[in-house]
Amino acid sequence: MVAAGELHKAVPRPPVVPVSPCSPKLLEACHPRHLKQSSRPLPLLVHISTCTFPSLLIICISTMSNDILALPHKVPEVEKWRDEPNLLPAALYTLFDISNDDFIRLQEACEMECEIHRRGDCVKPPPKFSFPDLKSIMEYHLQLAEAKQFDPTLFIVAVDKSWEAEGVLLVTLDFDDDQVDCISDKFWVQANKSGSCFVNISIGESDWQKAKQSFAISK
Repeated sequence: MVAAGELHKAVPRPPVVPVSPCSPKLLEACHPRHLKQSSRPLPLLVHISTCTFPSLLIICISTMSNDILALPHKVPEVEKWRDEPNLLPAALYTLFDISNDDFIRLQEACEMECEIHRRGDCVKPPPKFSFPDLKSIMEYHLQLAEAKQFDPTLFIVAVDKSWEAEGVLLVTLDFDDDQVDCISDKFWVQANKSGSCFVNISIGESDWQKAKQSFAISK
């Protein structure tokens, strides 16, 4: 018989077992507070422990890696856009599936402080707008820029469905024209500030660093 106080000594800790990503529904059933309404599969580390108490199963869930928000440091492909005048709208992307009605609500929030005549003058969806990670968005956006329908270096990304509380990402592929190289950068901003922030940068009312200092929210 093992005393309760000696339980950890008597039962060796099993190894941590990597498990492939599972569906959001399964995660929510396991531990809803880790999901945060995200529709993306999350990588898991499952730790299973047994003891003298029957039917006790401990599952530990790790949070998602920040790899989906990674961008290349240098983006030389956008250097050709430096000397071209640009008053094009920002492309709006998501890292999750979204209905048309919910996308319109997101778009209207991003344009809330923009002086526009109709929806889409400031921020609008490209033909394809939902991607699994930020690098995939960047690669698509570089191709999209060739058609000169969207700003080639600045775009907005809603990372998950909690964008109203968590904010969105404002992304640039060339944050400083004075740099020799085109350097990417991003910061979190409230959705209702993202469109006006984009406009002020694109028309020269503000530069990237000033906008970042004024509007970035901490995560």
